[in-house]
Amino acid sequence: MQHAHQRPVFIQEIGPVLVTLSSRLQHPLPLIAVATGLVVILVSLCGLRRCLKENFAHQPKRDVDGVRLGVYGILLTQTLNALATMVVLPTLPFFAMKLGATALEVSLMNSAYNLAQMFCSPLLGALSDRYGRKSVMLAGICVQMLCNAFMAQSSSLTQLLLARMAVGMALSTGPVEMAYIMDFLHSEEELSRVLSLQRVMASAGALAGPLVARTFDKLHFKTLCLGVVAVNVVNFFIGSMLWEEVKPEVKDRKAIQVEQDADSSEGADKTISEQVSTMFANRAACGLLLVSFIYALGFAIGDGPEMVFFKDRFGFTKEKACMFYLLTNVSTLVCSAWVPALLTNFGALPLCIAGTLGGSLCSLLLVFGPNAAWVPYAFGISMVGLFGTMIGMGFMHLVREYCPEDLMGTMFGIQSSLNGAAGALAPPFGGWLYRLNMLLPFLCTSASCALTGLLYETALPKAVKETKAEIQEAVVHRKKPKLPRYSTFGRPIYHDKSFIIQVCTNELSIGLNPESMYFYQRMRERLREENVRGGMKPIATVAGAL
Repeated sequence: MQHAHQRPVFIQEIGPVLVTLSSRLQHPLPLIAVATGLVVILVSLCGLRRCLKENFAHQPKRDVDGVRLGVYGILLTQTLNALATMVVLPTLPFFAMKLGATALEVSLMNSAYNLAQMFCSPLLGALSDRYGRKSVMLAGICVQMLCNAFMAQSSSLTQLLLARMAVGMALSTGPVEMAYIMDFLHSEEELSRVLSLQRVMASAGALAGPLVARTFDKLHFKTLCLGVVAVNVVNFFIGSMLWEEVKPEVKDRKAIQVEQDADSSEGADKTISEQVSTMFANRAACGLLLVSFIYALGFAIGDGPEMVFFKDRFGFTKEKACMFYLLTNVSTLVCSAWVPALLTNFGALPLCIAGTLGGSLCSLLLVFGPNAAWVPYAFGISMVGLFGTMIGMGFMHLVREYCPEDLMGTMFGIQSSLNGAAGALAPPFGGWLYRLNMLLPFLCTSASCALTGLLYETALPKAVKETKAEIQEAVVHRKKPKLPRYSTFGRPIYHDKSFIIQVCTNELSIGLNPESMYFYQRMRERLREENVRGGMKPIATVAGAL
């Protein structure tokens, strides 16, 4: 009798969940989420299938080995990480506000996450050089499980802040993952293909995350965090089975080589201090670092209290926040397909100036625009999707045009540190300004964008825009290889509304060090072949078109 009495209780508990799930599946948005998830799985399976075909099928001998299975395992775990993080990201500010968080405390959570990644990324990279990539990445996944489980149990703002910082530390394995990819690639052709696939898969995961969060918006924040823990478990098994434990110092492989001029050997003999001194003596490089830092600083000031502002002024809920992130990511993908054409026709410098001025106007729209529901969505689509893509890709093109080839690695390292510092320090300042007046952070963002546009015009020396014919001519007359090229730097990618832009620019930064046009030519050839075979046409043309 006691056992029969417990059965209805179980049905009463599970029944409403099943009814809610079935009713939501009748709505088109969950179906889109399911379809997007299937696309992510199909893209991953296609990559694994290609890898298996290259490694195990009987093929004639060739000079370049096939891409290892572990590389595709990295891409798959990065995709799942992007999906899981984007599920939690739209709901985190509203859960914090439910616990009594103000704009300053919500901004501190973003700052703690960025600060942890900024300091831990170089440390984990050094540990991977000493103890091996696989050990560090698996340890990072285990720490992610513990941190997400701790975040699921957080019942106070202090616990949530500590959990967010711990998650940022655990997700600092981006450079290690990039180093693992570089360890097992032997040619620029493989590099271009893997980076293209990385962008497609990571973007698909970033798109699927807000859809999943919107589909299950009634679930508690604790349940979503436990779902992220489940994703971490899946990633751990993927890494355990697919990744190879090979230390960089003892492995036997050929380095990726590209064609370089004989004069470039001088840069290899410089010490780090000499490279930094030489770079700061270059006016154009200093100007690029300055405009990048000021723009990142102003962007982060408004980004810190953004969701609190949307809630207070536009009545934002976490459902609307999910839609905001979704539209922002979609607009970024759409704009990244045709912004390279604008670069070719108008040049990088005018495009960057137009992007900064457009970003300034978008911030003013939040301040002086109507209190209509469409304003936040228009802000996200234009500020991040359109103008953010213009600035991101235009900046990488300016680096190629102005920065000496032997200093690009140094410049990207300093830029990453400066932008990380801006992402760590500016959000709390924005939260403090919000306490004084809710419009002040966005006025600062607008002023910062306008100042960046002015600096683009005044701080950089004028240069003649290269035409398409000149670019192709430079590639044709490239000299034969002289030195090995080591593209082993991967910048940490912060999971926020500009995630897809960071993925694209990180790919371009790797290709720009130091032989950019050679890399782009190989990228064009690879993508042209994929398009002929019916490959990834809409998205995988970003770097190739630039």
